[in-house]
Amino acid sequence: MPNLIAQTSRSYRRASDDQEKTLKLRDATSGDLAEAVPWRRFRWARGQKHYSGTYWSATEAGHVIYESRLELSRLLYADFDPCVNRIVAQPFLLTPKINGQVRRHIPDFLLITDTDTGAVVVDVKPQHRLADPKVSSTFAWTRTVVNGRGWRYEVASEPPVIELANIRFLAGYRRPHLVDHALVRHVQAAGIDGATLAEAMKQVGEPAPQARATILHLMWTQESLGSSGGDGSGRRAVQHAETVADRELLEISSPPPGTKTLLTNEMLNTINADVHTTQSTLNAALAAHKEIPARLPLAEVHPGQQVLDTETKLIHHAIRIAAYNTAQTLARAILTHTGYTRAGPRSRCRL
Repeated sequence: MPNLIAQTSRSYRRASDDQEKTLKLRDATSGDLAEAVPWRRFRWARGQKHYSGTYWSATEAGHVIYESRLELSRLLYADFDPCVNRIVAQPFLLTPKINGQVRRHIPDFLLITDTDTGAVVVDVKPQHRLADPKVSSTFAWTRTVVNGRGWRYEVASEPPVIELANIRFLAGYRRPHLVDHALVRHVQAAGIDGATLAEAMKQVGEPAPQARATILHLMWTQESLGSSGGDGSGRRAVQHAETVADRELLEISSPPPGTKTLLTNEMLNTINADVHTTQSTLNAALAAHKEIPARLPLAEVHPGQQVLDTETKLIHHAIRIAAYNTAQTLARAILTHTGYTRAGPRSRCRL
């Protein structure tokens, strides 16, 4: 494995002059790669199976490309994560030599974070394709060289549906230049953490549209925290613990040449202790979230209000009568002005 890491090179294009630059991966720094432009120039074509596009990122204050809707989902999560400082799409080309054969791979994203690892290399692939031998082999050696460099490697697949929908909704309020910063300071001073959206809007006391937009913007920036369908901070804690555990395990299992290391179960338990603790905390939070009812009786939400079944039925009947009368009038007009003798049932079918 040390030889594989030493032999792996990475190539990237500099944003300043669009020139290619190739160095050994061990000599790469996240600061250099932060200024890289996408390695692959993607195109649109009629009939293509994937959906490519650009996403305006609040983290980058600019556009980031993606080549599929699944990549866009992971891009939303990266933009929502307060630990991510930079997002680079298709940052570099990895070129190792494995069993005498040159391999090539372009990761989907490089996330530069303020965590211990400093950078996260992300590949995005649907869950059903992870079992493909070619895909699993590529991801295996990519994980080896990336972790050997001291960065974290992640393979992202389909995220939880409800959580993604909520993050996508909050992303509509991500643009800071569209928010009144005086109102932002007023909302922050109101102390609305833990309140429902309706309660928070009452506490703010501003016009409802502006108050709602400001509160949701603060939820996006996570300066005013709210639930996004799951415990986001708990997930980040688990990811951080896994990163630290992977790094410690890599250091122990990669001793200097000529030395041996005995890895015991006790050592593994010590390394993974924080992972188990944070995962248990996350599971407890998710279990508590599942106990929250998705729907409530109308009487509990708005006491005194009633569902007007009779009025709803009358409106429905009125619409049906109006539609029938319109069809009859048009059928009569066809019979009168065209002489079509079978204008009754057939014309109604055509209408």
